[in-house]
Amino acid sequence: MSQKTNTYNLSCRLLDSQSMLDNMFDGCESIARSCDVFCNRGFTYGLFDGEKCWGFIGVVPLWQGVADVWGILDAKSFKYPLYLRRQSMNMIDEATKKYQLHRLQSSSSIFDYHHASWMEWLGFEMECISKQYTSDKQDFARYALTIKDDLCHS
Repeated sequence: MSQKTNTYNLSCRLLDSQSMLDNMFDGCESIARSCDVFCNRGFTYGLFDGEKCWGFIGVVPLWQGVADVWGILDAKSFKYPLYLRRQSMNMIDEATKKYQLHRLQSSSSIFDYHHASWMEWLGFEMECISKQYTSDKQDFARYALTIKDDLCHS
């Protein structure tokens, strides 16, 4: 899944931490300090329209068989929902095989309706709400996708 394109000039590219920094868009500058974690402990894909990045999606393994799925998307992502879903599913399939995952999880603010929709659209289920999860006491929702044993290592 190094680079795939379609007739709309959309592409999905595997990024290293410097490439991720070089392609930051409005609203994602706050994650700059985490680029090394996102790219070196796991992997990150940039979603592009031509040369303009409109989103990052990635997977970071936590421990054997378990990984976090994350995404940072700008408003343009809502213009290409099917492309976003296809690339997200490709990424999940790749991560499941590469890291022999049986569980993927993701967390976000309970007020992040876009994240909730994205997770549910990918087949994740909300597991719980963690009360006062952040330093500013914001509640977070946790989503999880468990992989059946026969699919984990195929």
